[in-house]
Amino acid sequence: NQDMIGSIAGRMQGTVENCVSYATVYGKNYAGGIIGMQGTNACKLIVENCLAGGEISANSYAGGINGGFAWATRGQTLTVTNCISLCAVADIRTDADTDGGVFGNHAANPTVSNVFFANDNNQGPAGNKASMNGITGMSYEALTSLTDADLKAAGLTDWAIVEKVPFPKSLIDMFDVSYSDE
Repeated sequence: NQDMIGSIAGRMQGTVENCVSYATVYGKNYAGGIIGMQGTNACKLIVENCLAGGEISANSYAGGINGGFAWATRGQTLTVTNCISLCAVADIRTDADTDGGVFGNHAANPTVSNVFFANDNNQGPAGNKASMNGITGMSYEALTSLTDADLKAAGLTDWAIVEKVPFPKSLIDMFDVSYSDE
């Protein structure tokens, strides 16, 4: 029953890169597959080359990558690049539109490129947003049916398929897993 819960960090500023999490995350508010909520007061958050898969839920603001991004008037910036969310995301309150395949909410326009999410729950990329530039929603089945050629065509040139799941090559190399490089 806590606020700002993420599988990698609850509330933070800085850079998160080359991570994979299949954690189940439940929080009262601001739960994320990677980050629960960005820190405050002119902080910068960069999330790149990350894969999140698991179940994410909160009373409000549940996101496959980031649960919340607020207070943009205080100079915060958020950049999310080359990330994939395979998460099942849900907000517990049925009257709230605060869950998204990538972000639970975003108070400003984050910089986003080459981000994909499983939209099996018919949700948009962020809260009540139907679409956002740089983010592509597709079914879980489609995401886990991608080929290396599909990843390259989508701009994910530093990713490869391992057992039907897209992964950042930097992580694959760290764990000495083999993959084909078409």
